[in-house]
Amino acid sequence: MSRKKLQKWNLAFVAICGMVGVIFTLMIIYISEDYFDLSILLGALTAMVILIIINVFKVNLKRV
Repeated sequence: MSRKKLQKWNLAFVAICGMVGVIFTLMIIYISEDYFDLSILLGALTAMVILIIINVFKVNLKRV
C-alpha cells in the first residue's frame, strides 16, 4: 500500500494500537495485583469501535 492510502486509515491504526496498550496494561495490573477490571476493557473496546466507525465513514465519504 502506498503512504497516501495508509494515511487515510491513521485514526483506525491509532485505535487498534491503543487497544493493544490497554490489554498490555491490564495484563500487568492483573499479574501484579491479581485484579482484573472489566470496565476498563469494555470502555476501551467501545472507544475503539467508535473511532474505527468514524474512520470508515470519513474514508468512504471522501470517495463520493
